[in-house]
Amino acid sequence: MHQKVYIQIRLGCFLLMAAFLSACIENDVPYPYIKLFVTGTEIDGQIGSAVISNDDRTVTVNLEDTVNMKKVRVKSISVTEGGRCSLPDDTIIDLSNPYPLTLSLYQDYQWTLKANQTIERRFTVEHQVGAATFDEKEHFASVNISTKDFLWTTAFMISYNNNKIKELYDGKQDVNKTLFVGRPIGQFYLLKSEGIWQTNEAAEAAKYNARPGDRKILDSKKDYVINGEDRDFCGVSTPKYYGSFTNTFSYKGIDLTAFFTFAGGHKINNSLNRYLNSFNVWGNMSENYYKYYWRQDRPNNKYPAPRVGSAYANGDGTDANLQKGDYLRLRNLEIAVFASLLISEVFFF
Repeated sequence: MHQKVYIQIRLGCFLLMAAFLSACIENDVPYPYIKLFVTGTEIDGQIGSAVISNDDRTVTVNLEDTVNMKKVRVKSISVTEGGRCSLPDDTIIDLSNPYPLTLSLYQDYQWTLKANQTIERRFTVEHQVGAATFDEKEHFASVNISTKDFLWTTAFMISYNNNKIKELYDGKQDVNKTLFVGRPIGQFYLLKSEGIWQTNEAAEAAKYNARPGDRKILDSKKDYVINGEDRDFCGVSTPKYYGSFTNTFSYKGIDLTAFFTFAGGHKINNSLNRYLNSFNVWGNMSENYYKYYWRQDRPNNKYPAPRVGSAYANGDGTDANLQKGDYLRLRNLEIAVFASLLISEVFFF
C-alpha cells in the first residue's frame, strides 16, 4: 500500500517537472526570409506593361492622356505568391505623386507606384506660320498666321479653380451657413424661388399663408413651413474657370491688338434687383416690373404682385436675385501704324 502511494507521488512530480521545463522552452525558430516583388499591374488607362525595378522597389506605369491623374482606378496589383499588397483591388488613388505600397508576408517590403503621362497637344489653322507653342504650367497656347500682306498672332490662357474645404476648427461642419466642409469657398446657401403663386394654386398657397401673386418658395421638407431648413446649395460666387487671350492683326503696316478676359461657372447676387424687380415704398422700380408685375388679368412667373409685406417679394434670402456671372470682356484695344520713308536723293545747300 505504501509502495503504491510512493510510486504515484514520484510519477506526479515527474509530470509536474516536465510541464515546468516545457514552459521554459523558448520558441526561437526564425520565420523564413522570403522576398516579395510586384509582378504586374492592372490600371485603368494603362499603356503597355508596367516597368518594375526589383532593385529600387518601384513600379512605373504609363497612362493615357485622358486619365485624371488625381483619380486613377487601380484594378489590381499582382505580387509574389503568398504575399499581400497594402492597396486593395479596385481602389481609386492619386497618382500625380508617387504612391507608397507595402508588400507583406513574414516581413514587410516598401515599394513605390509611379505614373507617367504624355499629353500630345497640337492645333493647326489655315495659313499658320510654324508650330503652335504651349505652356503647360500656365495653360497658355499661341500660334502665328500669315498671308502675303496679313499676319495674325494669337495667345490664349485658361486656369481652373477647384477648391474644397477639408475641415473647420473645433470639428465644425459649417460656419454661419457660409462655409461648409466638403464644399467650395463662396457657396450660396439659400431658399429656392419657384416663381409666383398662380390663381389655380390659391388653395396650396394658403397652406403657406400666401396667396396668388406672392413669391413661391420650394418647401424641401414638405411640412408647409418655410424656414432656414429649406435652404439648399445654389452655386458659388468664385469662377470655376478664367483666362484671357490676345489677338494681334497686322496688315500693310497697321497693327490691331485686342486683349480679352473671360470667366465662368459662377453666379453673382445682384442685390440691385431686390429694388428694381419688386414693389417697394422707399425707392424706384424697374420699367419691366411696372409693366409686367403679377395681376389676375396678366399673370407672370417673375414679378410678384405689388403688396406691402408680401413674404420674400424682393427675393431676400432666396436665389431669385442670383444671375450667371459668365462674361467675356474686351479689356484693351490698340492700333499702331508703321510708316516707312524711302529717300532716293538728298540735296545739300
